[in-house]
Amino acid sequence: MEEINLLKETLKKGMVQKYNNLTLEEKNLLKNKKYVENYNSIIGNLPYTNCEKCKNKGHIMVIDEEDATRHYIKKCSCMAERESIERFKRSGLEPLRQKYTFSKFNRYNEKTKKLYEKAKEFLENKNEKNWFFIGGQVGSGKTHLCTAMSLEFLKDNQVKFMEWVKESTTLKSLVLDDINYTRELGKLLYVDVLYIDDFFKGGINKADLRLAFEIINYRYNNDLITIISSEKSINEILEIDEAIGSRIYEKSYNFTFEIEKDEELNYRLRERG
Repeated sequence: MEEINLLKETLKKGMVQKYNNLTLEEKNLLKNKKYVENYNSIIGNLPYTNCEKCKNKGHIMVIDEEDATRHYIKKCSCMAERESIERFKRSGLEPLRQKYTFSKFNRYNEKTKKLYEKAKEFLENKNEKNWFFIGGQVGSGKTHLCTAMSLEFLKDNQVKFMEWVKESTTLKSLVLDDINYTRELGKLLYVDVLYIDDFFKGGINKADLRLAFEIINYRYNNDLITIISSEKSINEILEIDEAIGSRIYEKSYNFTFEIEKDEELNYRLRERG
């Protein structure tokens, strides 16, 4: 079939005589080149972006540089963008990424300026596998800045956003369903970077403590980056459960930031005013 296609191509170009004069090796080179071209013209159906290079297959066929009669498949450059978008969707941060960026963070006083610089410093030292903890005043920009950091990590890592109240409730409801509980908990345990928002918000019972310890302890033992925001200070968390609080404090020692509870630091209220 390939030989027929090749002959048709040469006929179109009036190259029959030239083709007949080719050596077997030259014919094999030409055959391989045509096969690669045909393969790369096939249309794929991958989502998120339109790539003329791979025709949305996510990979292309290339001729081997050391042996031009051979070929191999390699990932297309468009996959970096596709994978980044997919990471956003899986992370749970997709609805927040336009609103909560570093450029939109309101540094309206010395406290918020220091918080901003601390977050930037954390990212500069991300290879050290530190944790980041910020506790205190509602509306002071904790979620905003933690989201901005998480979005930076998403460029190269798998990130999971955990809304503590919502997801802890879901997990606790699955505790008697081993398969689904293990699957959902695994999304929090094994991900490269975990961001827990509003940690220990609301009432805290024994089930909350067991779940929190399971997550914190696994990530502590496996040196996995964790970002935590909470209305509670690190001392308040230590009083609730020393085992959980001490692990968070140790891992975030260089990046623990607390904002005293003061309505003047609630810029949600400032924006309304």
